[in-house]
Parts: sequence; C-alpha cells; structure tokens
Amino acid sequence: MREWGDALSGSAYGQLLAVGYGVSKYMDPDIMVISAGIAPTGFNADWEALDDTPFLQRLLEYNGAAYFDCLGAHANGPDGIGDIERVAQRYFELTGKTKFICATEMGYGIPVNGRAPKGFDWVMSHTVEGQVRVLTEGMKWAQHSGFVRLVILWNLNYDGPSNDPNAPYALVREKWESPALAAIRQFIQSH
Repeated sequence: MREWGDALSGSAYGQLLAVGYGVSKYMDPDIMVISAGIAPTGFNADWEALDDTPFLQRLLEYNGAAYFDCLGAHANGPDGIGDIERVAQRYFELTGKTKFICATEMGYGIPVNGRAPKGFDWVMSHTVEGQVRVLTEGMKWAQHSGFVRLVILWNLNYDGPSNDPNAPYALVREKWESPALAAIRQFIQSH
C-alpha cells in the first residue's frame, strides 16, 4: 500500500482504470492501455500490502478486464516473490487467458556493497551469475510464451544508497556494470 495510499482495493482501482481507459481510447483508439503493475507480496496487511490474487479478483469482478489491453505485472526474481514465468502464467490463468501480460517490472536483486536494504535480506543469497541467468532466461521465456506482450527491466541505473529497496535491482552503478546488461544486449540483437 505504500505505493497506493490509504485505500487499496481492486474495485476502487477498477473505477479509476475505467475512466483512464475511456479517455485514452477516445484520444487514440489504437493506444495500448496497461493496467497498473501488480505483484505477489505473499501477504495481506492493512496499510502495508494486499496480495495480488485478491486484488486482481476484485478488479475482474468489477469487470476491470474491459478496461485494459494488457495486465501489468511485476516479476522481481526468485525470492523477490516471483519470477516472470510463474507470475505471468498465473495472471494469464486468472484473466481466463483473455488478456496479454505486460511485465512492467522484471528484475533480480543482488547485494549492494555486500548489503541488503531492510526487508530484502533474501538478496544476500543472490549472485551476479544468477542475475544474468534469471533475466536472460526470463526474456527468452517471455518472447516464446505467446501471451507476454512486453518486458520492462527493473531497473537500469538506480544508483541510490545500498539501503534503498530499488538499489539491488540496478544493472548499472557507479564504476560497475552488471554482466547481465551485456547478455541482454546480445539477446536483443540476436532476436
């Protein structure tokens, strides 16, 4: 909920999405409307998080599928709750296999200067080699899935302090570039 505010609800979001969809399609009928990126949190806690499944179910009960062309999904690596294959397949199933999935965040966090932000201790078991493997294999899987329409890597160059939750995902930091970046370039050029 820290990215939403004080009233996280699939039905309330559905109302907002319906307005945005209508205006967007009025302005350009060919525009692709992507829903807000949802993510598995694995728990529900007031003022902190609502897991993706109940949120998406409420959105779909509201007829929210009528108001997006692609379901936004966050897939931030193993132990970061979900990899792209697992997340995208589950969302595709939940939408009745009627909507494309757009990975608006796909990443794999690794320690920053040997440390992890508070609540992200699981990145301490991640390696640069794991980052290369997860990101390139995830992109390959997405390309051949038949239902993942786009993948946005999270993130390119967030060079914040090591205690920032975004920092472990950066592929470029001061005086460092992840080997994943070269592997991703090679994958894109060969496909």
